[in-house]
Amino acid sequence: MFAMQRNSRSGILPAEISIAQFSAGMLFLAVCLGVSLLLVLQTFGVVELPNSGTAYFCDGVLNGPYGPFANWPISFLSLAYFTGITVGWILAIDKPLSYLFCTVVRIGALASVWFLWTQYSDSSFCVYCAALHGFNIAFWFVVERSPRSTVAIYSPAIGVLVGALVITAMLQVVLSEQRSTAMEKTAKEHLLANDPSPNSFDVTKETRGVLESNPQENQVPQRTSSRIATKKPAVPPSPAKQSTSEANRENSNGVESHQSLAMGNQSPTTNNDAESNLTEQSSRDDDEWSFAANISHARTDDFAIAASVRKTVRNGMVRVFNKQSELSGNGVLIAVRKPFAYILTSASVVDGTKRVSVLTGASDASSHQSEKHYATVVAKSNANGLAILRFMSRSTLPAAIPVAGQWNSTDAPQMQAFATGHDGPNNSTYENEAWTRAVVRVKPSEADSFIDTWQLSSASSTKGYGGALTDQQGNLIGLATRIDGEDIAYVHTDEIRRFLEKNGLNDIAFDTVNATP
Repeated sequence: MFAMQRNSRSGILPAEISIAQFSAGMLFLAVCLGVSLLLVLQTFGVVELPNSGTAYFCDGVLNGPYGPFANWPISFLSLAYFTGITVGWILAIDKPLSYLFCTVVRIGALASVWFLWTQYSDSSFCVYCAALHGFNIAFWFVVERSPRSTVAIYSPAIGVLVGALVITAMLQVVLSEQRSTAMEKTAKEHLLANDPSPNSFDVTKETRGVLESNPQENQVPQRTSSRIATKKPAVPPSPAKQSTSEANRENSNGVESHQSLAMGNQSPTTNNDAESNLTEQSSRDDDEWSFAANISHARTDDFAIAASVRKTVRNGMVRVFNKQSELSGNGVLIAVRKPFAYILTSASVVDGTKRVSVLTGASDASSHQSEKHYATVVAKSNANGLAILRFMSRSTLPAAIPVAGQWNSTDAPQMQAFATGHDGPNNSTYENEAWTRAVVRVKPSEADSFIDTWQLSSASSTKGYGGALTDQQGNLIGLATRIDGEDIAYVHTDEIRRFLEKNGLNDIAFDTVNATP
């Protein structure tokens, strides 16, 4: 079949690549080079590949600890690799292949096998990735049957490969600039959408009127009379908080009412347990204490605020699917750092796995097209029920939901909040209005200390895991999660910030525009 100088038993190798070998190799490389080019063009928005919902799988594989070291899309790497290999293959038509060229091809084949195996293990088929890696492995078979030099001869393909890597790195700079511009534009739109008018937050007057007119009608039933200790604010309250505090004082008529440690359907604690918890907490801090007054549930007719918050928060909500445990839940897009996006979710949603799928843009398809990504769990804490996901994105994502500024965690601001997420068999979207009543301190079995959670005026506001609790400005003040296998509770924003800082992620969400309550 091949022109041989001597047979294999005598150690004779073919003098040069045959026409059949060369043609087969060029066919395989042409497919690989073409697919890589299409993926690069799609990255820049030049083309839109059909059925490319999972075409970003290979980028998702790089979401692991080594992801930041490969800080440009893998389609760029593929384009550089196959450009260099194609040039080397063309130049080797009349001579044996160099040892270095064959080594690079073998490494590329091993990488393709790894990508295909990872894709198979996650049951996520991508026709573009499968074609690229499959033909790359086929090309490796051709190379193994081709003549090789017995001397380590330098291949021009290596120089072309290095040059192609430099070019694609420059392309990444251009892409980064495009993404940065898009992010700035999205951030400006986010600010404009959430820039309140002077009368936007004048809801305390109406709320106070409702409370004064019928203070008993809006009382929330209490399950126990155990006390919740809250610190007095270290700084003077804002006008909105001051108005709300006045409403609370008028409603309580100077009588201190004590809140329940139970949240939702959580089993009520005994008075002895509550007192011991209070004693333990008081021993950790000698500051002055006050007891939170009862806040009634009241709805506001300020639909302008509600509509603005709903639109912004809904766009920033994602759906998280855990195939291993067959669980699904919510997630909050808290930051976009090219080329990565970061999701805050409940630890219960990602239980038992390191990789999940994320659906972005599902809440508001009119503004952002639904898109599936593969995310990696980069941080998780069962103690406070929080987890951070990371995935790579080629497209412009919705504006991130900023984490609210630093709170005095024992302060119990009573304010209007919005609970948003997906719930039910069809993952229907829920948007509930509630009032924060107090900050409840609980001690999970896996935690060394107490953690702060929100107690709301309406238990029905707490639904799907990973749901967001936002203030009127659209800042994230809580996340729905499960603590000790009990009912869902909203973890306080201070716990979220401490969780991010502990895992070295404090710079992710806090460089955005955060409002301090």
